[in-house]
Amino acid sequence: MLRQLVFQRKIAERLLSFQDGERRLTDLLHLGELLAAASLEQQGASALARWFSEQVIRPNQNADDQQLHLESERNLVKIITIHKSKGLEYKVVFIPFPCHLRKADSPLYHDPQTSETWLALTPSEQASVLSEKERLAEDLRLLYVALTRSVYCCYLGMAPYKSGKAGKEGKTDLHQSAIGYLLNQGSEIISQDLNLLLEQVAKQCDQQQIVISAPPADSLPPYAPVNTQEASLSPRNFTGNIERNWWTTSYSALSRHASHRAETPAVASNESPGFDTDAINEQHTAPDNPQSEDNPLSLFNFPKGAQPGTFMHSLFEELDMNALRCADNDAYLDSFLVDSHARAGYGEEWLPATKDMLLTCLNAPLDKDNLRLINLPDSARRVEMEFYLPIEQLNPQSLNRLIAQHDSLSARAGELQFHRMKGMLKGFIDLTFAYQGRWYVLDYKSNWLGNNISDYSREAMEKVMIEHRYDLQYQLYSLALHRLLKHRLPDYDYDRHFGGVIYLFLRGVQMNDPEQHGIFSHKPSFQLINGLDQLFRGEDGKDNQTEELIRC
Repeated sequence: MLRQLVFQRKIAERLLSFQDGERRLTDLLHLGELLAAASLEQQGASALARWFSEQVIRPNQNADDQQLHLESERNLVKIITIHKSKGLEYKVVFIPFPCHLRKADSPLYHDPQTSETWLALTPSEQASVLSEKERLAEDLRLLYVALTRSVYCCYLGMAPYKSGKAGKEGKTDLHQSAIGYLLNQGSEIISQDLNLLLEQVAKQCDQQQIVISAPPADSLPPYAPVNTQEASLSPRNFTGNIERNWWTTSYSALSRHASHRAETPAVASNESPGFDTDAINEQHTAPDNPQSEDNPLSLFNFPKGAQPGTFMHSLFEELDMNALRCADNDAYLDSFLVDSHARAGYGEEWLPATKDMLLTCLNAPLDKDNLRLINLPDSARRVEMEFYLPIEQLNPQSLNRLIAQHDSLSARAGELQFHRMKGMLKGFIDLTFAYQGRWYVLDYKSNWLGNNISDYSREAMEKVMIEHRYDLQYQLYSLALHRLLKHRLPDYDYDRHFGGVIYLFLRGVQMNDPEQHGIFSHKPSFQLINGLDQLFRGEDGKDNQTEELIRC
């Protein structure tokens, strides 16, 4: 609890701002540990508070748990075993007793041939030799660990170590230790020869990497900690400039307050892939007309609203087009739709309607000829392509003037109303695809325009396009694709490579329909897209007119 309190209330940051902040923070955490331990014995918070008061009034100076904890170990000497030092690193390392050895205390060894572990129950010379060999091997590994812990310097305390059985002829047991084994290849070492062996090793290294010196004869003074007075820190004054009018926007945010648009709820500036904000004004309702023999369920009476619209979008986004082109495509499509309906919470009674909608939209000729979504390979399709358009400077007056001049829908739609801004415009294009060397923008619309095919005529769709400001949407999407193609295609030409925009009003698309109900197609003029490009770059209208003259 105390640690959570320290973290959430930023107590550590405040305490560390004091000169003795580390001491204060260490004491606070120490008190928390004492209270946590005492809470296991005290009954309730009142008893714990009473115990704490008693300890403050009458502390037990001899209790180990009440001794002050060290606030920092930065300047302390750390004493650690070689085993525990594995993987650690220290600036300077002292190995005071490398010559000490502890012979194997049990005849435990591994068979040299089979590597099986053996324990000799009866003493034997062979068992003693093998177990001692394994002991030496482990000591060599530990010595390697110890010698490789230091960054700058490593001190070894060398001495002619001998046990009580070594005798008095100068013989030692040093050769049985790991360091002695390395000095003389396992042969016995006489006390007088130790310095000679060390000097021979030192000569083999260049630049005095090994230095031999006797221990200091004089007694060293007691250690006195270095008084390091840390400089007081203070923040610098910020003299830069923070732009307050920079943010990320979207088509939804720019068109939210259009003068011609119906009043809609506020939506987030950052669009989300697959979420149908266009149908957010339509209430999520049950079918308008219940199913009957005279009125079968269809897309006309499918539920309306953002959630059903998102569901209809997801069918096109998640559908595996390769599986749909296989011989057993009907079985795949049925399985796909059953699973999709179950996850979205729609009953199987809607399966025929949604299946018919999918097949119709995928097979309908979008250009009154051979352009069908079902025939597009995966390499020519990009689903939910995300884009960011940098905006150097954008004001509604210039944008309204430009789009009204070059687009008849925008001229009829009224004016956009938003604050002057700079930043990024974010969006997701439902489908971007290439066909016969041209790239297209396609958007799925789940809007309900009526219960008759005639309600999805070109005139009716234009009315909805104006009402929801889809004209601005396809203009921005066209600009995003225009900039992408200009970067990707070395010989890019707008008239030759940009195909246009297609809006599919899913509830009204029909097969073999010469009037193309539910299919809205349009190609913005180059003057409009180029003008938008320059407008987003912060260039004025004169440059736009010059570009048009040069192009003509």
